[in-house]
Amino acid sequence: MWILQSLAPPSCCDGGDHPAARSKSERYPMGSKSAILVLAEGDPRSVLRPGMAAEISDAKSLAEDFFDGPFESTTNVTLEEAVWPEPGMVCTGRFTGADIICARELVPAQPSDLTADIALLAEGRNAYAVFMHSGTDSLSFATWEKGRLVRSLSLSPDDGVVQNYGAPLEFESPYWTGNHSVSHTPNYPLPFHPLDLGNEALRNFFGFILEGRPSADCFDPEEITLCGFRNIESNRSPSELLRLHSQSMTKRQ
Repeated sequence: MWILQSLAPPSCCDGGDHPAARSKSERYPMGSKSAILVLAEGDPRSVLRPGMAAEISDAKSLAEDFFDGPFESTTNVTLEEAVWPEPGMVCTGRFTGADIICARELVPAQPSDLTADIALLAEGRNAYAVFMHSGTDSLSFATWEKGRLVRSLSLSPDDGVVQNYGAPLEFESPYWTGNHSVSHTPNYPLPFHPLDLGNEALRNFFGFILEGRPSADCFDPEEITLCGFRNIESNRSPSELLRLHSQSMTKRQ
């Protein structure tokens, strides 16, 4: 079994009794899985803080604004749980300065596939998405500036680099230059493990990680609460609902 390498720079927390000071992989051994999209007016890290809890009416409004159809509330979930919700479930939170949408059916073949939807739904805001799955060691992430795709990367050890659009972001540099090579696996097909970079994307975009050792400026995603919903009018998946809603918005333009 592959063991996640530490993501910690020298300034990281180094022990202690608080859960966030322990390796996330020690707390959650199932691996990194995420399907999270955040729309923000600025840097999401300046908005997301421990103790934040989504208000159900605002969260429901976000789910119904972003997808097609009315939703019923299921349960409140921590951000830790919400980043990979149950199939058919949408987890949302509308906060001042940032909207969070999580649904595993959002995961596209390539992040750039969401660009048309982002352009319609972001309403002039920036967008950040991180999709990864420890079962396949696959990673996709992307950033958009006011609806325009800026950076999109999609890769896995089996398929290699599927998409590499735009200039690499600053936090990617040590990974591409070999500072995070998978030394315990001879002839590993990539210069780094995708989940290492995926957690680094979560850290740099949002300020939390799922595996590895959090740095001093990370918050614990267990300390933010989102609301969970399911569509009540059909058995269509969130990906179908997103497509239908985008088509509806396009016709109204």
